Amino acid sequence: MLAKVKRDLKQSDVRRFRQGLEQGRWPAFRVRALTPAEIAALEAQRNVCADWSLVQVAQDFSPEQVQGCLFEGRVVLPAFFGTIRLAEGVSVSTGVYDCAVRDCVIGNSHLKNVGAVAQMVVEPGCIVRNVGSLTVTGRTVFGIGRQLSIGMEVGGRTIITYPELDLESAAAILLGKKDAALQHEYQTTIEEFREEIRCECGYVGADSCIVNSQVLRNVWIGPGARIDGAARVNDCCLLSSLEQPVRVRDGAIVEHSVVQWGATVEGHASVCDSMMLEASYAGRGAGVRHSVVASNARIARAEVSSCLLGPFTGAHHQAQLVSVLWPQGLGAVDAGCLVGNNTSGRFPNREALLGEGISFGLGATALFPLNLSKAPWTFVEPGATLQPQRMCFPFSLVRRPLSAPAGLPPGTNELVPGWALSDNSVALARSARKFAERDRSRRQNLGPHFLTGRSAVAVLEALQRLLAVREVRDVYVEADLPGLGANFLRESVRQRAIATYRLFLERYALRSAVSALEENPELPKAGPVAKQLFGKEILRDICRVVAIPAQLPLIIRRYRQVEKDWRDSILSALAEERALGCSVFDDWKETHPDELQGMGFVQDDVKESDRRVRVLLARLRAMKG
Repeated sequence: MLAKVKRDLKQSDVRRFRQGLEQGRWPAFRVRALTPAEIAALEAQRNVCADWSLVQVAQDFSPEQVQGCLFEGRVVLPAFFGTIRLAEGVSVSTGVYDCAVRDCVIGNSHLKNVGAVAQMVVEPGCIVRNVGSLTVTGRTVFGIGRQLSIGMEVGGRTIITYPELDLESAAAILLGKKDAALQHEYQTTIEEFREEIRCECGYVGADSCIVNSQVLRNVWIGPGARIDGAARVNDCCLLSSLEQPVRVRDGAIVEHSVVQWGATVEGHASVCDSMMLEASYAGRGAGVRHSVVASNARIARAEVSSCLLGPFTGAHHQAQLVSVLWPQGLGAVDAGCLVGNNTSGRFPNREALLGEGISFGLGATALFPLNLSKAPWTFVEPGATLQPQRMCFPFSLVRRPLSAPAGLPPGTNELVPGWALSDNSVALARSARKFAERDRSRRQNLGPHFLTGRSAVAVLEALQRLLAVREVRDVYVEADLPGLGANFLRESVRQRAIATYRLFLERYALRSAVSALEENPELPKAGPVAKQLFGKEILRDICRVVAIPAQLPLIIRRYRQVEKDWRDSILSALAEERALGCSVFDDWKETHPDELQGMGFVQDDVKESDRRVRVLLARLRAMKG
């Protein structure tokens, strides 16, 4: 991991900018002093300067496109030419109009109505218009190297930021505090980088657009950035690119933070002491503080503080996430949820560690400490309150019981392991397709899906615990069945969960076998089929608790049947939803004409599995000759 960090720092665009300053890269054209005639022309156009000798210009400079400006210190101007198109579609001439400019290098850009432009390098093609100030004060590092308190608000899990920080590195540092050597070397490396890039000059990359904004101070802005109507961008690095522009707009505030490629902060959102990773989003009044928000995560109206939020995490309504470690993400927090440090006046040293795909229903509350890292794709019922606990059953439903068994503490929830697989297949299938279609990241291979090796390991461990029950009871608690946490489990639910978990593991194993056969058509000739297809550790362990056919044709045909059964479970759930809707609304059929309701891809998946089966069976027949 450290090798990657060092490679990122060596190739960092911010580092190249700092080296360019030392090497005199700016200006990128030959300069000369102003002639007396040019000075007279500039003064005639309402330009003011106490010492014109400090203003240098390109060889073919012409003063016509410099009007109404105040120049102080060393200023370098290009030979302005051509026009630049505004977002509204209107073209404007390059030049500097009605601006106060001090100690800047300006490229062939359009600057107009800027209260102060100081200590900045502005590359060609930029628009800076109707801006209060764009300045650098003192020596700055653009918000790089800030120490964020993730998890516990009082510290304990801290991370120092750098521009190209990715989710894997962040998770390794935050969850690897036992490795003191790693922590020390990482911190030392980033601190050295921070001192290396410290400078007295800011940067606006080529083709950026900064309009109708109030204050931009101590900023490094990459090419193509779009800043429109921002209230304040202070001490920040916007790692934009022409292909993935960063957007900060509509009253947003970004301070002491790093915003990576393609990320957006808008709608009066506030991002402070945080990292918005590639293609992430904060809007509609969201508040993000001391947090790392990963690729494709979307925060709207919610409060996020001291959190690590993984990819596709969604908090689209008024909710609270405080001190949450959610590295795999893929989950959702509905309106009114409170997933935060319930201190009750105590020291705020509690936190939550969540697994991927967890969803909190409307008004759900989670009390800390909480560990659901081995309960991925779990659903928390609306209004439920999770007590402090470690729960280790994936694809579960946590719900308030209609009638709680006698002798249990008040507020004990009922756990239904495997419920998401048996009763909510529509949500799982839709999530997998939705995430794949909405992935805007280009630098990470997320592959968001619930049917993964990581989920299979969690399901296998949970199944083994369910099978290990020594004394059958009507109701189980943590003392009877480890991993239940602060919940209870009914015997009838345990039996159903065993069957559900086995079916999931069978599907995972069969899909793995079919993929292995497609990747290596000669595999059946290499020895016993089962050993070749299921010899890996996780698959070997699955075969101990799940009956897998021994013959290759049966394995392939069973794969096809399991995929069809999964399709049928989704269609059955949709039919039930349709029947319920028709019983509630008279015009349900007219307003919801498509029975699949955007789920047509499940039919396509089955057709694809049929195609794969036909190809593999044809290969087997050809081998037999």
